[in-house]
Amino acid sequence: MKERLRIAVIGYGTAGQTLAILLTRDGHEVEIFERVPTPGPVGAGFLLQPSGLQVLWQMGLLDAVRAHAAPVHRLYGDTPCERAVMDMRYDGLDTRLHGLGMQRGALFSLLDEARAGAGQLHAGVTIAAVDAEQGRLRDSEGRMHGAFDLVVAADGAASTLRGTIEDSAKLDRVYPWGALWCLLPAEDWPHLQELRQRYVAARKMIGLLPVGTRPGDGTPRLSFFWSLPRADFERWQADGMTPWLDELHALWPQASTRFAHLHDAGQLARAVYRDAVMTRWHHGRMVLAGDAAHAMSPQLGQGVNMALLDALA
Repeated sequence: MKERLRIAVIGYGTAGQTLAILLTRDGHEVEIFERVPTPGPVGAGFLLQPSGLQVLWQMGLLDAVRAHAAPVHRLYGDTPCERAVMDMRYDGLDTRLHGLGMQRGALFSLLDEARAGAGQLHAGVTIAAVDAEQGRLRDSEGRMHGAFDLVVAADGAASTLRGTIEDSAKLDRVYPWGALWCLLPAEDWPHLQELRQRYVAARKMIGLLPVGTRPGDGTPRLSFFWSLPRADFERWQADGMTPWLDELHALWPQASTRFAHLHDAGQLARAVYRDAVMTRWHHGRMVLAGDAAHAMSPQLGQGVNMALLDALA
């Protein structure tokens, strides 16, 4: 019989949710700490790759995921003159394998439902410090929690706990590029099984990814993103929507009917990313998981798939 451990999971994103499910299924006592009072998804959508789908299959969730996600068989990018820059398919894998575009809200809801209340969720509690030797946590109000046999810090790319593992950060910096993103109705978009991107050299990237539906909303949607340097966010807002929309339509006229749904800046959320490379992911009773362990560019869903793999490992 396995030893029953008392485990703290810090963060309730994809990594934290998946860890809570798998650890409670293994018979461990799990407490989850999430700084947001009402936990929910952050972001529009992502591309689940076969590596991440393997984890969801082992969890018994693949059918539920497929019911909402959009199959993606091709990753295609071109320039405004329609010269192909990227054209990748999953042909080299088993014919049953491909990507799935999914809304973050859909995966969050499915994982939250799968947890089924197992483990104690402490919402609105920010963990400020971890005593990795003793397995004790101190929150922002000065309260102590634990001791725990294991502490898993899954508090995201901007992890405040990563530094607990001293002298192990080979790289930890804000990524120079960010993005504007939102969800748009798919309607009659002709590429419903493809990630489509448009590039202007290495300076600009626009993307549309089919991400299916989510529980409570049966409208198929696309995840739209516009990549831009972080330093340009304020200038973009100051210039107003009109010049940006004119540029958007000029660069990708084939997608103009999709962009017609964009009216004001309030529809678009800003995303800021980090690069984090660690030489060690653990110290004492503490281990990092998900973006806290290896923050990176979100291109092609790297982060969410590695979060799922971390949890399974």
